[in-house]
Parts: sequence; structure tokens; C-alpha cells
Amino acid sequence: MAGLIAGGLATGLAVAFIEETFLRGAMHTAIARESGHRIAIVLTALLYSAVHFVGRFRIPVEELGPDSGLRHIAGTLAAFADPLGILDAFLALAAVGVLLGVVRARTGHVAGCIGLHAGWVWVISVLRETSVPDESNPLRFLLSSFDGVVGWLVLGWTLVIGVIIVRFYGRRTAAGIGRVDDGLTRPTDPPVAG
Repeated sequence: MAGLIAGGLATGLAVAFIEETFLRGAMHTAIARESGHRIAIVLTALLYSAVHFVGRFRIPVEELGPDSGLRHIAGTLAAFADPLGILDAFLALAAVGVLLGVVRARTGHVAGCIGLHAGWVWVISVLRETSVPDESNPLRFLLSSFDGVVGWLVLGWTLVIGVIIVRFYGRRTAAGIGRVDDGLTRPTDPPVAG
């Protein structure tokens, strides 16, 4: 169990560092500079969700031919051929992406995003190794058939966590702590001339 926990933590930190540095670090910053934080949050969340459905696909050497490139693309993007089959997982991951984007916009950096993302990957990696979804349970639909973890239940919890985090950062901003110019909040008082 200790090896599983340590391995999950290492995986979580590596995945979070790479994905958050690229998506919420470089990409969010560039989009926000040109189009604002709201657009940056939405676009990076959609990309974040979509990349989770890009599959690994390999064509054996003996089957290579003139159409190999097209077959490879079709195999890699096969999950998108059944959009209703991945809808719950896609929406849950998009909500997680929005939540991470809001944290990025409210704090001005990706450290919190990396921590949250690493924690989620850590929990998911341990959960996948220590539990099996009960296919006969009437609440099984709450877990995605895509990976057995994300789905409607994760979407619901992400919304709850999102409300808590938005309120937390709203209180910090109202108290004058942290970032104020995130483009997501409306100041209640006019700026003081000085």
C-alpha cells in the first residue's frame, strides 16, 4: 500500500506539473493577455477535457499501408465517435478544467492548480488500484464507463468544490489579500485616486 501511495503521489505531481505548466501556465496566460481570463478559462478547460480522450493507438508494422495515417488518426480519436458515451466524463473533466482556470485567474499563478491537480491524480490512481465499480449497483451511472471514476458524481463534487473555492477567493479579494485584477470579479468600490 505504501508503494501504491508513493507511486500515485509521484504520478500526480509529474502529471500536474506538466499539464498545469502548459495549460494554465503558458496557454492560459497567452489567451488571457489577448482575450481575457474568461475566454482563457473556457478554452483551456475544453482542451484539458478533450486531451483525456485522445487514445493510444498502434498499427502493427505488417498492417502499414497508404491509409495508415488516416487509420491512426481514427484510432487515436475513436472515443469521440460516441460523444454520448463520454459525455459525463467530458463534462466532469471540463468542470475540473474550469475550476483550475478560476484558481489560476484568482491567484495569478499555477501553484494552487498544480497542488489540486496532483491531489486529484493521486486519489484517482490509488482508487483505481484499490476498488472496482459494482456494475449491479443502481447508482453505477454516477461513475463514467469511460474510466470508472470520473462522471456525474465527480461533476457534482467539482461544482460543490468550485463554489467553495470561488467564495474563498472572493473573501480574500474583499479583504485585500491576493490578486484583484483577475477579470472575474467586479470591484464594488471605485478606484481611489492618489
